[in-house]
Amino acid sequence: MDVKEIIVGTKLEFEVITNSGSTISKTYNSCFIKAISNMEVIIACLGEESGAKNLPLGTKIRVVFSHEIHGLLSFTGIIINKEKNETQRLFQVRIDDHFTKIQRRKYFRLDSYLEAEYRLIENANISNEKNNDVLQYRKAQLKNISYNGALILIDEHVHKNSTIDLILLLTDQTDIKMRCSIIKISEIEVRGMKKYELNLSLINMNQCDKESLKKFITRSVTC
Repeated sequence: MDVKEIIVGTKLEFEVITNSGSTISKTYNSCFIKAISNMEVIIACLGEESGAKNLPLGTKIRVVFSHEIHGLLSFTGIIINKEKNETQRLFQVRIDDHFTKIQRRKYFRLDSYLEAEYRLIENANISNEKNNDVLQYRKAQLKNISYNGALILIDEHVHKNSTIDLILLLTDQTDIKMRCSIIKISEIEVRGMKKYELNLSLINMNQCDKESLKKFITRSVTC
């Protein structure tokens, strides 16, 4: 793939690569601005993006983005220049390898605040919808979504490793349903009220809903 195939405004994520080759857990949200050449690009972080302003020249980063045709791709590069305007912090990055297709994305998540509903499944093998172990759907707030998981905000405490059914209302009024496992729970405070963030890992979703989710993410990866 040629760097000039990246659409201006494409949303990116990048993380810092240490000298040992490992990555720092912090992920920065950014945006593709332009290609200077086949080996140099300009990317931007919004002014409030925490910590990005402190990245020194020479920092090695791994950039990940979604392309409508080629799917999820990554490349590594080095920050060789940076500047700031009124709203963005611009980074000039020299690409130092080829684009790599990502078959399984563990951490790329699209921030998307959508209405959602969930119900707790006491027994993950339930096949009868009328089973008394299935609770009624309750309201939730989606915070971000990926191809294999999501982050939601709910009002009640639940247990890690529980299974839930999650229904999302996408921006085109399409409903999709997924069954997920709760892999992490964080207690937070929102406007003085106790809430719970649930990190979800996808267990199952039908093919039609997978296609709807794929189209939604693809449409959303441009600023």
